[in-house]
Amino acid sequence: MNEDDFLFSDIPASQFKNLIILHVLEYFSDAADVMRKFCNSAKGLGIEKIFIIVLGGMGYASDKIHRTFIDNSYVPTNHLEFLSGYKLTSETYFPLPFEFFGKIFICNELKLIYDKA
Repeated sequence: MNEDDFLFSDIPASQFKNLIILHVLEYFSDAADVMRKFCNSAKGLGIEKIFIIVLGGMGYASDKIHRTFIDNSYVPTNHLEFLSGYKLTSETYFPLPFEFFGKIFICNELKLIYDKA
């Protein structure tokens, strides 16, 4: 875990417009809380857009140290549609556009995009 609890205190405000969280949340048992902390910190930095990319089912199952599986039901179940002034504006799977392919191919992933509300 980040020493400053994901406050990103070493990053000057307004230096970046986007935050990309790639294959990180799967490693936390409290991924929803971590998402909330990331978004709250991003707001303080002036981030306009947050990209979150997580593994599909087969990718998640490929490593025993993964703690939280995040699929398209995870967001509403954990009330993550709106986070610290950000709104979920896109929820897609790629490279193939359906969750089902994540059960067959290790590299089919979920991409969540949050825009500043």
